[in-house]
Amino acid sequence: MSYPSLHQPLRVCVIDDEPLAYQGLCQIINQQSSVTVVGEHAIGQHAVDQVRQWRPDLLFLDIHMPQVDGFGLLSALPTNGQPLVVFVTAHEQHALEAFRIQALGYVLKPFDDEQIFQALERASRQLRAQWALESLSADYASHLTTKTKRGQQLIPVEQIDLIRSYDYYALVHVGFQKYLVRQSMNELEQRLDPRYFVRIHRSAIVATRQIATILGQTLITVTNQQLPISKAGSTKLRYFMQRLAQ
Repeated sequence: MSYPSLHQPLRVCVIDDEPLAYQGLCQIINQQSSVTVVGEHAIGQHAVDQVRQWRPDLLFLDIHMPQVDGFGLLSALPTNGQPLVVFVTAHEQHALEAFRIQALGYVLKPFDDEQIFQALERASRQLRAQWALESLSADYASHLTTKTKRGQQLIPVEQIDLIRSYDYYALVHVGFQKYLVRQSMNELEQRLDPRYFVRIHRSAIVATRQIATILGQTLITVTNQQLPISKAGSTKLRYFMQRLAQ
């Protein structure tokens, strides 16, 4: 995603297979002078192409659509530079999946103007804070470093699934591979973007895209690992869930 001026309107794209729902949502969004709706009504591959072409900052996205559903559309986009996403749907059962992919919000139909205005405000705050950080070159780590027999190896953070404490090291899980990193869990928590990683226990940091479900004080990952959740970890997880429910 490119980062425009802090005073430039947010570029918003709406994807909904129902023309009336699309038009109604666009009308609500256009009441705000700080945003600009880009694109047109589209579904399927046309919708995917439209998002790729316009590269919006924020995407209001339906889930149940013909040809390509909302989650399928997101998976068809490049992993780098994806827009913020607010799901707008009549189906509440996909909220956990939306949380797992770091959606900004989850609005149930029928909705009112104020719910959309609140989503726009959250997006504006998050994006402008992100752009301000970019301008200060204050990014979180893009990779971690480990030593191997062949020398140092870089681990892209977007590939990391889980980090566990391991004596004086941290054990970084990337798919079926594990790498030792000579950093403390506290140091790693500070270096990793909190939108994509959450420390659920003093001994574990998990990528939010890996969260499958939460049962009491146990988190189950998409690979069926069971991880304990501390009281502090519960607070952080509740924060993510509450942000989606707003």
